Amino acid sequence: MKKLIVILLLSILSNRSFAQDCPNLTSPINGGTNIAVDTSISWDNIPGVTGYIISLGTTPNGTDIINEKAVGSANTYSPPLG
Repeated sequence: MKKLIVILLLSILSNRSFAQDCPNLTSPINGGTNIAVDTSISWDNIPGVTGYIISLGTTPNGTDIINEKAVGSANTYSPPLG
């Protein structure tokens, strides 16, 4: 019986999400249009976050420019040209 309880607890804990909400963009404005693909972006700092992962695209929620790139703890990123 104890083994079953341990398995159930581990199963519940492993399905729990520990994701952080996305920070707000400060530049360019979220939802902006006609923004060059090499424009530097910046976002609000979230206390306690040790690193950010970004995705950039040419459509809302797109990832055709960058898909889940780790950018460290800085709250700015300048995409490479080309």
